[in-house]
Amino acid sequence: HVAAEELVMEVSVRSSVETSKTRSEGGSPAPPLEDLFANGYCLDNIRPRKSRIKEAGRGAFATRKMSAGTVIAPVPVLPIPSASLEVPAGNRKKATNQQQLLRNYCLGNANSTTLLYPYGPMVNLINHYTQPNVAFQWSKLSQKYLSKPISFDAEELPFLLMELVAIQDINEDEELYLDYGRAWEEAWYQH
Repeated sequence: HVAAEELVMEVSVRSSVETSKTRSEGGSPAPPLEDLFANGYCLDNIRPRKSRIKEAGRGAFATRKMSAGTVIAPVPVLPIPSASLEVPAGNRKKATNQQQLLRNYCLGNANSTTLLYPYGPMVNLINHYTQPNVAFQWSKLSQKYLSKPISFDAEELPFLLMELVAIQDINEDEELYLDYGRAWEEAWYQH
């Protein structure tokens, strides 16, 4: 708890210095500390280490104890047209698979024309396990974009944000696991 108190103190001092700076420069004041606690995300809940899953390489581990329902990390996602990840026809003879490797790291379903590439800090280190302790959920900030198809012709893509959430209590140094789904698992074993 000392680290949390130090963080609060550091943010408080920084916030009051920035507020006085912006006020003296005619700018808008820094948001109150309460806004940070109500609407901010902690980015140091995950650290990389060697996975406990044989042959998995690295994994993501909890840096502290977290209760079920805790948002572990924000996960911005970039929408990508599915068709853009197919190997070009001229290169198919050389390729053993008809899809780009990036597809393995995207979220989506087989029938979707859009895939979502998660690019949050260390979320791509979370390994598959059939008994997961984390899951994705949509952030309230992205709810307004979910009711209509994504237009790739638009000048700006929508800001899409998911959250990595603990679905059970997680202990410090426990590896985080996500269930990638049965289709992914079957494709992995066929590979």
